[in-house]
Parts: sequence; structure tokens; C-alpha cells
Amino acid sequence: GGRWRCSSTPIQAAFIDSSLFAPTLASTYPQAAMMAGLPDGHMLAAAAGIIPVAYAFAYVLARRLIGKGDACPWELADVLFHVPYVPLLLYLIVAALAELAPRGVMGRWHEHTVETRLFLALYLVHCTLHVGVLALKRHVSSPTMYIAHHVLSISCYGFALVSRRMHFWAVLDALCEVTNVFLNNIFLFRSLGWDARLPTAYTVNGALLWLSYVAFRLCLFPYWLWLFARDVRYHPLITWDQVTPFERYAYSGTTLLLLGISLVWFEKITAGLLTAIRTGPGAGKGGATSHGGEEISTCLKQNVASTKCS
Repeated sequence: GGRWRCSSTPIQAAFIDSSLFAPTLASTYPQAAMMAGLPDGHMLAAAAGIIPVAYAFAYVLARRLIGKGDACPWELADVLFHVPYVPLLLYLIVAALAELAPRGVMGRWHEHTVETRLFLALYLVHCTLHVGVLALKRHVSSPTMYIAHHVLSISCYGFALVSRRMHFWAVLDALCEVTNVFLNNIFLFRSLGWDARLPTAYTVNGALLWLSYVAFRLCLFPYWLWLFARDVRYHPLITWDQVTPFERYAYSGTTLLLLGISLVWFEKITAGLLTAIRTGPGAGKGGATSHGGEEISTCLKQNVASTKCS
């Protein structure tokens, strides 16, 4: 049968010409590529030095923006930090997928790139340090969920970094970070009062959040599970039989959990968006538009920790 013809796949993969793939981090950001070329331990140490500096800069900027008010600067600093951080992760994710996807089954299960290793290092260090940021913030929605997310992320991504296997599945799940661009914009607008001054832009961002949620969570996670199951069914000798029980069940189980959580919260996100759209941009700070935006941001703020995990 077809399932036994997979033994030649590793040999074929050895002759793949990497020059056929999309440009990688090395040709686009040489400085970041130097960091990605380090051994894993040194790369983690470099990330551990960069991320605290970035948070310190975000904190100083947040203090300037808040002034002498009573608002907690760490809450705004966390939002400001994610303004460049999430797009950086997305660049690494897309670049890695562009390189690994054409390599077929072997690329999905047994190969890695400088982008995947750099992504995993940044994500692991951020999850670890973010526990301290949460402790400094005055208001944290569902802190237990955040901690559970970080522990699960460190376990799955840490194992992937050490094993250097299944990096494709890690970055494919992490493509859900697209929604966090618009989610972070909602938090930024509300923190700086832009939701009242720019209500139309705020509502449009909410609509983009909804659309990205459908594409990059409700569609992405089922696609991940389908592709994973297809590989296991038709190529078991070089997929399921070559990885550990943790990789088999923790990765797919986490993705299934993400899909379930996303489905539960989608109704509330939709309700918040419809409220904002129906009332229009003129409702003002205390009106229904603000209430609709509040519902969107509250739902996603409670949900973001769990839905970001991959």
C-alpha cells in the first residue's frame, strides 16, 4: 500500500535545494541571523538580555505617556512592548513556514530553521519573564489562565527547541499571533484614550480582529489537526513512530484545546463587535460604542493567554 512507500522520503529530502525557498532571516536581518546562529543556550541568553531591555524602554515610555496619573505604568508598558514584539514573531513565523512547508513531511516533522529557533528562544524567554511583569501589573484578568498558558508554552516549545523536531507544527500554531496585532491595538487605544477620539478606527480594528480570529484561529487550528492526522495516517514510519509520546499527544492536545477555547469565546467576541457596529462611531467614551469595545477587549483579555498557546 501507499503507506509503505515512504521509506525513500528521507533520501529525497537530503537532495532538496534550499536556494529554491523564500529568503530567510539571514538575508533580511543579518543582526538577528547572527543571534540565531548561536548555540541554543547562547541564543536563549541573548534573548534573556534583549527582552528585559525592551521592557525597560517600554516602561520609561509608558511613564512619560501616563504622566503623574494613578494609572499603573506596567499595564501600558506591556502593551507598548508587544507593538514591535508581535510583528517580529510573525516575521519569523512566516519566514519559517515559507522555508519548511515546501519540504513536505520531513520538513514538517524533522527539520528546523534559524527562524524557528529564534522564534522559540524569544517566546520561551518572554513567557518566563512575563510572569514577573504580571506580578507588577495592578490588574490582571484571569492570572491563573496566564500562568497555565506560560507553563504549557514553556513545556511544549522548550521540548521542541531541545529536540529540534516538529518546528513546523510550532510555528503553524503560532500563526494565530496575527490576531494579537489587532487585540494589542484595542488595548493600546483604550490605554491612551484613542477609542473615544478615533472611534471609527477603533471599530475597524475590532472588525479586523474578528476577521483574523476566524481565519487564524477557527480555520487555522482545524487545518493543523487535519494536516497532522494526514501525515500520521499516510507516513507513520517517519512521523508517529519517530517522535516521543509527549510530542504525539501534547502538541495535538494543546491545539485541540485551543480550538475548543476559541469556539467558546467566538460568540462573545462577535456580540461585542456587533454592539460597537450597531451603535456607530458617535456614541463617545461613555456610550454604546465604548461599551461594545469594552466587551471585545474584556473577552479577549481574558481569552488571550489561552488562545496564544501553541
